[in-house]
Amino acid sequence: MINIDLPTDLNFVDDDGMNLARAPEAGPPTTSAVVVAGTPTAWSSAVVEDVAEGWVRFRSVTARETARHGSLVAG
Repeated sequence: MINIDLPTDLNFVDDDGMNLARAPEAGPPTTSAVVVAGTPTAWSSAVVEDVAEGWVRFRSVTARETARHGSLVAG
């Protein structure tokens, strides 16, 4: 099963077309962090663009871009 770092609806976007998620209670990810966003049935690798006022703005990225940031596999 995939571990979701940033639970969200991937269709939820702001006026600029950026994906949005509420910051997790455990603390928001840092800007430029690569996370897994979405739900266990619909998820994407994502790069955090901005964190402000309890919201995380992020963009989905390809597997190639994800690999440039390092592995998402916990181990």
